[in-house]
Amino acid sequence: MGAAAARATVDDIQKQIAQVVNKAIFAGRKRIVRVGDVCLHPSEVHLMLVIADGTDTNATRIAEKLGVTKGAVSQTLSRLESKGMLVKEKDPHNQNELVLSLTGPGERVHEMCRASERSFGRAQETYLEKLDPHEKEVVLGFLLHLARTLDDLAPDE
Repeated sequence: MGAAAARATVDDIQKQIAQVVNKAIFAGRKRIVRVGDVCLHPSEVHLMLVIADGTDTNATRIAEKLGVTKGAVSQTLSRLESKGMLVKEKDPHNQNELVLSLTGPGERVHEMCRASERSFGRAQETYLEKLDPHEKEVVLGFLLHLARTLDDLAPDE
């Protein structure tokens, strides 16, 4: 993993974890996507990505998937519709369901986000490909441990 990693102390690693977590939190909070005159907040973009994936258009199930309230999803859907990012229509086969679809500008936001994800993924892949199998196991084990730790900090309600 390199000379710097061989000299790292537990304290060094813990400080780096805190720094990475803080960057992730604050990057998500301040990242506003602009499409023309429209500003989209992270929660709006996140919901658009869920809709674009097409797995579910039921507000209750989307809320469960995202870990937020149905009201939060409904309000965000209304904001996205008023901003011209999506269209809400009643499902002709089930009047209790909505059919959600992204508009042209919504599709552009979706593609911008996916392109950014692909770029981030390629950067991680480039680094990880250089590791030997044991190092990869260590990294994966640590990430699984970190995910469980974060889950324990914010248990499901």
